[in-house]
Amino acid sequence: MKKIFTLFALVASLIATAGNSPTVSTGLVISQIYVNGGSTGATYQYKFVELYNPTSSPISLNGLSIQYASPTGTTAQPYALSTTATIPAGRYYLIQGASNGANGTTFTADQTVGINPGGSATGGRIFLVNGTTGLSGTAANLCSNPAVIDMIAYGSGPSCAEGTAVASGWSVTTSLIRTAANLDTDNNSTDFTTSNPPFPRNSSYFVTPIALENFSALKMNSTAQFNWKVNCNSTSVKFDVQRSSNNSSFSNVYSESATQARCQAPFNYTDAAPLAGVSYYRLKITDVDGAVSYSNTATLKFDNASGIYLSPAVTVSETQIAFSSKTAGLSTWMIHDISGRLVKKFTYQMTVGENRIPVNVSDLPKGQYQVSGATVEGRTPVLRMIKQ
Repeated sequence: MKKIFTLFALVASLIATAGNSPTVSTGLVISQIYVNGGSTGATYQYKFVELYNPTSSPISLNGLSIQYASPTGTTAQPYALSTTATIPAGRYYLIQGASNGANGTTFTADQTVGINPGGSATGGRIFLVNGTTGLSGTAANLCSNPAVIDMIAYGSGPSCAEGTAVASGWSVTTSLIRTAANLDTDNNSTDFTTSNPPFPRNSSYFVTPIALENFSALKMNSTAQFNWKVNCNSTSVKFDVQRSSNNSSFSNVYSESATQARCQAPFNYTDAAPLAGVSYYRLKITDVDGAVSYSNTATLKFDNASGIYLSPAVTVSETQIAFSSKTAGLSTWMIHDISGRLVKKFTYQMTVGENRIPVNVSDLPKGQYQVSGATVEGRTPVLRMIKQ
């Protein structure tokens, strides 16, 4: 009988500690903390705790609390979270806490509570709890309380942690932030790193993945021409056009970094010196967080390498003839329409090496044209051009 009453008392104690259960599953993590807000030299005026929802479903905060305990404290002070707020999948929730003074700038939080985590070298423990009743017990067993959803212990003094406590890194100008992709391996010392400056993210912070809308490769005479378009909300993105002769080992032939504003317009590139035979091309996309994705692989075949091409081959007003000459001398260039009628003729003094010959076609009607030249080395291959 004594054992039955003991078991009943234990269950009752756990229920009292847990409080009301949230309406959906609890997969939330503490993604960042800043514990020196307002101190002399502080980046921000207020301390903060940031939550993140790594699941594929929204999670309600109803019945949850943020709690703080000193390194060796036997109780934690609870601060109830909003009963109406929900964190969508892949989103953050920023909780503003107390301040050590009037130093630093402000930020926009989703909720303000009085949590006041210590920022000293001895550290502390911050808990996300299923319930609004303060954790209690021995200092060493607060972390193992079944009501704890997630926690971070930091400093040299905490009596318990997830794995090992974060030993150092936080300051008036740095926060403790989860590593890439908000990884949670239940080890505070490896799951968290420093962010300088702190990077408070509220519920409106969201970066959509970079979506490749299209990537096309076109063989134009002796050149390979590429066009691509992305849907990009990232602050910056890097593109690498990669080429391979065996569809296995790829190397970069062109790289371009772009801002979010630049991403709104299409991109293009011309490989003026493709490999003889079959070439494989793909687009490598690297976003601001380091995530990498690839386009489909395009295959183009070139019988031989040529030292002449148009850039661009599709134009509204002007283009350039790129010609690599071994001999200096006067050259003559002709443009014929699709029926073979000569519509433009001009001369150009060639130099040894790469020549860029400007061609103004703004006076030509829209249509397809053939461009060819006569140089001291003989007749050039015929290039095809489209006037839009």
